[in-house]
Amino acid sequence: MYSFGNLVEATCKIREYREYQSELLDLVGYRNYLAHHFFREDTLLIGDDDGCWKVLLELDNVRRRVQEIEVGLRPIFDKMCDRLGMPRPNSTQMDQLIDEMKMEAHEQWRTEGPSMGWKPYLKRS
Repeated sequence: MYSFGNLVEATCKIREYREYQSELLDLVGYRNYLAHHFFREDTLLIGDDDGCWKVLLELDNVRRRVQEIEVGLRPIFDKMCDRLGMPRPNSTQMDQLIDEMKMEAHEQWRTEGPSMGWKPYLKRS
């Protein structure tokens, strides 16, 4: 299954990316907080303007951090491709991969339902 955590875990095993391991793992932790805790724990924040601004600022911080790390990773990705003799993926190939990941996510949602880490908190029937 594709997940951000699985992607980062696999990426950190590649020698070119090891120097970014702590930053990538921090990013996974922050993403997990936003996805699994922020909205559940701070739901009341979005009930007023100040809370909505806090949510928007949190999301903007994540976006900026991801972009900063992506810029740093690009030269490392290019070096890895050169070392392995791999051509760099073009935009069509990237779009195809993204479409495959979306289809897999939709299929998982359809067959297994949403998984937001809430199951331990739900009462059993």
